[in-house]
Amino acid sequence: MKKIAVLLITMLAIYILGIFMPWWSIVVPPTVAGIFYRTAWGWHALLGFLGGCLTWLTLCLFISTNTDSDLVGMIGEIFQGASSIVLILITGLLGGLYSLVAQLTGNSLYKLFKS
Repeated sequence: MKKIAVLLITMLAIYILGIFMPWWSIVVPPTVAGIFYRTAWGWHALLGFLGGCLTWLTLCLFISTNTDSDLVGMIGEIFQGASSIVLILITGLLGGLYSLVAQLTGNSLYKLFKS
């Protein structure tokens, strides 16, 4: 239950910081979660990845479907005809990877300063 709460809080914090700060603010909430939430290394990796991936994937899908913009399609043409779905999935994957590294960094910082 704590893991789900940490995941949801991380996702909410990524979303809120994304409104007011640049794109790289995705690394702040997972880093803080990695410092203050104690669990196994694998859980940190999973929670970090899911938090960033689901947040960016949801935001990208929401923006793409609600604005009826062809921007994703035009960017896909630049990348040798990639479809909009592929680009949205790549965006989610990148968000997940950034967040995964941030959460593991927070966990490592805790272990470094604990000693």
